[in-house]
Amino acid sequence: MSTMTPEAPAPAPARGGGSWLTRRVGPVQGWVYLAGGLVVAGAVAWRYLHPSTSTASTSAAADTTGASQVPQFVNQTYTSVAAPSAPVPPPTQQGPATQPPRTHRKVKVGPQNRDIYRLARSYGMTEHELLALNPDLRKLAGTRRPIPIGTEITV
Repeated sequence: MSTMTPEAPAPAPARGGGSWLTRRVGPVQGWVYLAGGLVVAGAVAWRYLHPSTSTASTSAAADTTGASQVPQFVNQTYTSVAAPSAPVPPPTQQGPATQPPRTHRKVKVGPQNRDIYRLARSYGMTEHELLALNPDLRKLAGTRRPIPIGTEITV
């Protein structure tokens, strides 16, 4: 019988050889990252080294006057012998505007306006004015409790 010699295992692929440009880094080779970086660097350099010249900026620049053309002071000359008159100030009111006195009446609270805020607004007044006319309602102010139906108040 013949004796068989076992085969030698296949050599493992060499790792770490070659340039970093030809090695795979993640999903692509290193030279792809280098090319992408150069494109981005070129775009940034182009943006800052070559300012855009749009029609709006050139027309605005044509309408402006240089700083050397603006005088440091302006002399005013009058064409008449007399100086111009001073402007007339607007009329001022003497004291606060007076309103006719409000007449107060007594009403009973119904089911629709049982909140102090809504009750005051329905009669065209503020909560403060309503509480000043009805000191007994101060105990309900800020409690969110409704005013009892049938309560007689002054508005």
